[in-house]
Amino acid sequence: NNVRRSTVFNGSPHFIVPNAVNTDQFKKPDKNKKADIRKSLGIPNDKYVVLVGLKADERIPYNGMEYLWDSLKKYKKVSEYKDKLCIVSFGVETISDGHGLDIYNLGYIRDQDKLANIYAASDVYLVSSLEDSFNQTVAECMASGTSVVAFDNGGIADIIDHKENGYLARLRNSDDLVEGLKYIENAELKNIREKIVDNFSFKAVSEKFMKIASAINQEN
Repeated sequence: NNVRRSTVFNGSPHFIVPNAVNTDQFKKPDKNKKADIRKSLGIPNDKYVVLVGLKADERIPYNGMEYLWDSLKKYKKVSEYKDKLCIVSFGVETISDGHGLDIYNLGYIRDQDKLANIYAASDVYLVSSLEDSFNQTVAECMASGTSVVAFDNGGIADIIDHKENGYLARLRNSDDLVEGLKYIENAELKNIREKIVDNFSFKAVSEKFMKIASAINQEN
């Protein structure tokens, strides 16, 4: 859209090629395996799991961490699952300040298979990023069959279809993040994994490259 609005590039051919996701590694588990995955991670099977990714330096503005903490505190009060809510985090070895929330921290994840299990074990993934060219974790999580609530900005808006396979909240609005989390509680979302397979898998992205090459050859 920015290219189309550009004075310099308007009318010029342009292509969007996203990052690719390994949809063989990040995949939706069988229903009877989800309990086993949670057990392996130490997460109780009877909990409603909200997953969050943390950063070592919360002061970096574009991470939007203040909106993450604010929305989680508000959601804890209004969630249908408040009595069995479990907030699970990854991305940092230790949490210096849980902001008054009970958080089960899984640390910095180096094993991609374990990361795939974390996504699959969760009920929803909350992302507060304010600027993103893509956001690999959002795509990986959806490939694992778990919906995402995030701000409507950047590449994330290309990944999530609002209220179809996730929720896009108004930018810098933690109350709308809470609305998104509440929406996901009872929504029957479809095509969560399918959106990633069809658009961001190795096969889909390689086909985009082939189309670009074909278009360039025709131009020449």
